Amino acid sequence: MMLPQRLSKLFENWPAKLISLVAAILIYVFYQLSILETKNIAVPISVYENGNVRVMSMQDKTAHVTVKGLRENIVSLESVDFKTYIDINSLTEEGEYEVPVKMQLSDNATVLENLEVKVTPAVIKVSVAEYASAYVPVSASVSGSPAHGYELGDVLIEPPSVKIYGPKDIVSSVDHLITGQISLNDRSESFVLETDIINENDMIEFPEFHRVSVSAGIIQSTTQKVYENVPVTVLKPSEPYYVDVPELYSKITLQGTVLNLENYIIPRNTFYVDCSSITKEGTYLFSVKNSRIRNGEVTGIYPDEFRITVKKAIQEPVVEEPVAEEPETELDLEAAVISTAGGEVQGGSE
Repeated sequence: MMLPQRLSKLFENWPAKLISLVAAILIYVFYQLSILETKNIAVPISVYENGNVRVMSMQDKTAHVTVKGLRENIVSLESVDFKTYIDINSLTEEGEYEVPVKMQLSDNATVLENLEVKVTPAVIKVSVAEYASAYVPVSASVSGSPAHGYELGDVLIEPPSVKIYGPKDIVSSVDHLITGQISLNDRSESFVLETDIINENDMIEFPEFHRVSVSAGIIQSTTQKVYENVPVTVLKPSEPYYVDVPELYSKITLQGTVLNLENYIIPRNTFYVDCSSITKEGTYLFSVKNSRIRNGEVTGIYPDEFRITVKKAIQEPVVEEPVAEEPETELDLEAAVISTAGGEVQGGSE
């Protein structure tokens, strides 16, 4: 008897009780809504791609995550608590596709209660292409100038080439990669350093090598220097032969390092023609010879030969001067007189 009485009392004035219940529920809902806050967070969209194709282009690269919950729960949430991504591993052929944007919560966000999370856009369009790899050479990117008198010589890179990965069309279009900037300013010695490889295309990957070793040779610069009107010395023949020529000059071109030639002056008597062995009159063609060029190499002589006439000096005959007789002394005269007198005496006695 007690149960029917209780049920009858429960349903007494049931319309009023129902209205009160609904009102209570609405009040609770409105209260909960009044204490909930909303937070919008921008999150980059990652791509999972380990199959035969790679993403060429994406309609959106950033997703917007809308988080709704109690203020004390969402105030500490940041972009690192959400990971948005698309997964194209199931795609096998090139083309354009619509793929869903998926989301993963961090442990910090997962433990929060009464948390509503929504990601926008839910679907994005992507263009995918066949995946490929290739070896491409690495070039050094140098800037500046070495010290005065020096220049860049051989440049060696280790490894000289790296394996790249990416969409087939892009990989086939890459003919080389470059290093970070290497300054040559005021360098006068060879050097070795490590530097990064610059990736100018986000679609290209080279996971095996991101840094290379660059060995650069710094050498002395070479140049040519022209000397005008350089005297040419004449080595004369032995007497009685001689040459009667005006002063000889040639234009001389030297090749050597900048540091050796910039202040170099050709010493006198460096260039000459040698007539010293001539023993007969005539006209001869003599080549210009040189000696004592220590700061460079002779690469040009103009003129490099001279026509010279060798003559023989005319020698006058030697005239012998007569030897004067010495006068007789007084002693000699007395002897002569005595000798003559004696003769006369002898003849008289006969």
